[in-house]
Amino acid sequence: MRTAFVSILCAPLVALAQAPTLDFKGIPFGANQEALRQISLEVRAYDCAPTKPEETLCSIGGMTFANVSTNLVLVTFFRDSMEHVFIQGPSAAFDVTLHALTEKYGKPSWQERKAVRTKIGVPYEQAKYLWRTKDGGTIMASRFHEDVETSSYSMSSRAATERQERESAAQPKAKKDI
Repeated sequence: MRTAFVSILCAPLVALAQAPTLDFKGIPFGANQEALRQISLEVRAYDCAPTKPEETLCSIGGMTFANVSTNLVLVTFFRDSMEHVFIQGPSAAFDVTLHALTEKYGKPSWQERKAVRTKIGVPYEQAKYLWRTKDGGTIMASRFHEDVETSSYSMSSRAATERQERESAAQPKAKKDI
């Protein structure tokens, strides 16, 4: 009995230890812009611009993710270190991408399905999945993003997540306007 209990408690730790580290198109998070530029040679559009002190945002067009054409790929670098990737693609291909993510990173550590409605009242099921990698990275997949035709995928390094949490904590709380 005790062995079974310990096995149940340790199973998530074993799964996390076996999970691969976070990467985008084979480039590990933490790599510099030149590494991304090398894989972007075959795409048509690649543009980078500073957005905040020490932060650069790159937009890449004509790229695939899990062999599915993307609508949008945004890559954020902090001090020339890749820390965040945001991808939008067609929701019709969500199951294909979800399968590819599960094949690579294993079973999601969290998932949620809930019934929601569009602005005009059409019901649909929203599904979200979260993976945590052994290096502290996270991947969030959402079946629908801003509309029912677009899915989104957000990949963040541990450093990006920690910085975002610090910045959020430092922001003054909004006062309620009653």
